[in-house]
Amino acid sequence: MQSSGLLLKALQYVKSFHGIIIQLPEDTSISHNGLMHEGIYSTRLGMPGKPAIAEEILIRRDLELAQYADSHIHFTGISTKSSVELIRNAKAQGIRVSCSVTPYHLCLKDEDVSGYNTFLKVNPPLRTQDDIVALKRAVKEGVIDCIATHHQPQNWDNKAVEFERAKEGM
Repeated sequence: MQSSGLLLKALQYVKSFHGIIIQLPEDTSISHNGLMHEGIYSTRLGMPGKPAIAEEILIRRDLELAQYADSHIHFTGISTKSSVELIRNAKAQGIRVSCSVTPYHLCLKDEDVSGYNTFLKVNPPLRTQDDIVALKRAVKEGVIDCIATHHQPQNWDNKAVEFERAKEGM
């Protein structure tokens, strides 16, 4: 949900029946043309990147809105070390937040995309080794509440194309 106003109204609405808003944290105005994690490997491969800040900005905003509305938000598919810290701090402050991570974000990194393997084009994109370490630690510590597949199946025709034309999903 890109609109702050709409998200706030949704958070206020679901509070009445103890519901939860599930959010894929990505500011698409920042990450719109990205094909993989923005970093050294996107530069080497000549591909536009999706910066980690596109995820982190939305998490920061949505945590403030959830706190303001005194409502519950769940972030699906978090992928960065900073996202983990934002959620850890929010939980310590008593904000009602939960989150999930995908299995592939726990074991695959942006470097693995170096062969232009379209089966590794996912959203959020695979991140760095430092992010993997932080995500694994957060699972063990209970900061991350669950592991979810975040599955977006694609047929062969959507993957057997150039990387920039491939659909996101495994």
